[in-house]
Amino acid sequence: MIKKIGYFCISLILIILQGCKSDEPAPVSIQAASVSLPIRWSSQSLISGPITLTVGDALETDFPGIQSQFQSMAALWDDTITIVDILQPTLSSVTNLDYSSRGPYQDSQMGIYKSTNWFPDISSNAIAITQYFTITRHSGSSQAYDELQHADIIVNFRDFVFRDTPTGASGSFDLVTVILHELGHFIGQGHLDDSSAVMGKYLSSSVSKRTLTAMDTNAILDLYSNYNTVALEFAELSNTAGDDAQAALSSPQLKVGVIELHSDGTCHHYINGKLVESTRHPRM
Repeated sequence: MIKKIGYFCISLILIILQGCKSDEPAPVSIQAASVSLPIRWSSQSLISGPITLTVGDALETDFPGIQSQFQSMAALWDDTITIVDILQPTLSSVTNLDYSSRGPYQDSQMGIYKSTNWFPDISSNAIAITQYFTITRHSGSSQAYDELQHADIIVNFRDFVFRDTPTGASGSFDLVTVILHELGHFIGQGHLDDSSAVMGKYLSSSVSKRTLTAMDTNAILDLYSNYNTVALEFAELSNTAGDDAQAALSSPQLKVGVIELHSDGTCHHYINGKLVESTRHPRM
């Protein structure tokens, strides 16, 4: 009996040691529901011109000059998409919004805000979120996509410490890196399977990413590659559709999405409260 127990223990130790020798696993993507349609701005949602992105003044108070750094990060994305200007080149300062729920952020301005309250329905592991609102266009066709109507970036200062430099205190996150990542979501870009990309699926506090990689630029160019085609088709459909189709176009259903960037190696994407994608790093 003792001999059997000894063999069992030795076998168990060998299995554990063998597992420790394995190479670091790649990030795992878990599809919790149907993956969302492509998300982007269109000529309809930008009919008044490029978006004036605002920055909560509390961020500038904490980090003097941070608005200028955010402006440079926004330009990296906007200059890549040559087919359309999404963002005004100059960001505007506003009174910081710090609500205890996400609903009030759907207002007349789109911005980057500091949250010291955070939200009861969002994990305390989330470093930041991009909350967005969309309308589905060309539903049921190969050109279907979710047209952005409004978006905001909200950073979790309740549970995390940030810095405005590439390196700094242990455990602090580079705020400029976080915002460059969230600005990608703001214009519609999802997560990428390249850990070196700005839009990689997780971020550690020691990492600083302040330039776009080839994968980042290729992905956003692909997202907006048929921007003019879809805009033209939408205009033609609006002019020629029958009464039923016109009614659908005039009162489409609004979706609300939240993309969470977590410190524990996971990223969650929700649409209308339903988890549509969860990505985690096995070793995190």
